[in-house]
Amino acid sequence: MKALGFKIHKPKLHHSGFPGFQAEIMKIAIKAQLKADEKGRASPQLIIFSEVALKYSFNIAEGDVVRSIEQIQKCLPKDLWIGVAFSVFQLNGLEIPRNTGYIFDSQNLHLTPKRICTNFDEAMLENSFGRDYRVYGSKWNEDGSDLQQYGVKFPFLAAPNGKEVEIRVCFDITADPIVPSPGRISAVPAHKLSLQDSIKLSSRRDLIIINDHAPFGDAKGKAPSNVI
Repeated sequence: MKALGFKIHKPKLHHSGFPGFQAEIMKIAIKAQLKADEKGRASPQLIIFSEVALKYSFNIAEGDVVRSIEQIQKCLPKDLWIGVAFSVFQLNGLEIPRNTGYIFDSQNLHLTPKRICTNFDEAMLENSFGRDYRVYGSKWNEDGSDLQQYGVKFPFLAAPNGKEVEIRVCFDITADPIVPSPGRISAVPAHKLSLQDSIKLSSRRDLIIINDHAPFGDAKGKAPSNVI
């Protein structure tokens, strides 16, 4: 798939069930995507995994994820820009459970906690922490509300074609700040996200790329033309 000068990949990768971050599995998936599309290697590449590809049930620490990404960065080709986006259910630096989005290329790495705790996130919390899940979910939403209230922007990578690629995890596609940003693309790791939720943001972005969305039809029977 190609859009706005990018070659776009949405690999199907499912959590293996083993503890620890599966850096080798992600490296294999990235290499497979590039090998399958060798003719398009002149274009910047975007690889977006779904929200449930590496969920881990909060049994992995942020530091372990970061160190694993650093291993992957060393393996990315030097003559081709590749941006990778995914999310993982982890313990952040304060040992607080969060669904956290990551976006990186060979030189840069950014992460952001998901701002809106959805029913899906609450189910993951309950499975891992039992009756304490409500406390964690409430704290999650309080922190996310603060980020929205103070207008904290979502992190992004600067691609060589002049575009900026930000990451928003699933329902954060509806989270503030939503402001016009010419030249910006939103990469959205998701799980059965309704494309209807993308309408507001789509009018303020050049392109929105979602891995794992539900079918959608608006009043005209079509999704926004810049959402794929």
